[in-house]
Amino acid sequence: MVLVCALAVTALPAFAGPELACETLFALELEQSKATEAKAIKQPKTAIARLNAFKAELSIAARQSGLRNATVAHQQVAQLLHELERADKVLGGDQALVGSGMFWGLHTLLGSPAVRGIRQECGIIMRDMSPVTGLAPLVSLKFGSYLKVVLWLVGLPAALAAITALIRHLLRSAALRERQSKRLICKIPAFLYYGNACTKTMIVDISQTGIKVIASHQDLGHKYVGVHFAGQAHKAKEKWRNKLYAAYKFQTPITEQELQAALATSTFNICDAGIEKTAPACYHDGCEVGCSKHMAPALPLKA
Repeated sequence: MVLVCALAVTALPAFAGPELACETLFALELEQSKATEAKAIKQPKTAIARLNAFKAELSIAARQSGLRNATVAHQQVAQLLHELERADKVLGGDQALVGSGMFWGLHTLLGSPAVRGIRQECGIIMRDMSPVTGLAPLVSLKFGSYLKVVLWLVGLPAALAAITALIRHLLRSAALRERQSKRLICKIPAFLYYGNACTKTMIVDISQTGIKVIASHQDLGHKYVGVHFAGQAHKAKEKWRNKLYAAYKFQTPITEQELQAALATSTFNICDAGIEKTAPACYHDGCEVGCSKHMAPALPLKA
């Protein structure tokens, strides 16, 4: 057991050197790509710290033969750091000028054959480290990136569940609308009251969402109407009309019970249809005779 632990401890630096050097190389490449447009590194001090870390990690990798090009790359990084230090002194600490010089220094370093060779070796190392080849890029992510991936994976089932629930709700709503809007042919006596005019008429088809009636002979442009039939009163809005018929949509869909009660009065005489239970006080049998507010229907009312 002690021997196994000792071997594990001995093997750890051999793994850490190349892997850390690869992570730092990726960070330097990212820093370089961000500065491509401005042609200057915005935070030279941060980049210098990464270069120093890269130099140290390359030194470990070179001693352990973890990366074939580590020795040459280590020398190139050391030379670049020396030149940047000298430039910083000559330029009097002007970070903008130092950042510009660092950009071109990094550009040369990252494009050198030794560093390009290390980049290829890093790709192999990262691929081998991942238990699933498709997840190899995740190895180079920092903790924050790992956290984002975990949150995304956790949130995905919840999002799918929400989408599924929404689809089910829409399907149920569509089925309910289809059931409510099923039109039933009928002949239900009705009374339309416009506020300053009225019409005794006949409902020729009905659903839970609206009705089609014999229109009034004259169109006064009323869009909203009170509809009285089968002892019920409902508010409705005109959807369309022509010379003979008009369609109205209930502001609130009627219930199945109200629909069945209305259908029960189909073919009833208008005097026996229960209209007087909810109609205005002026309504009575024969009230249309001599009434200035009454508008005759466009078709004769026949049961």
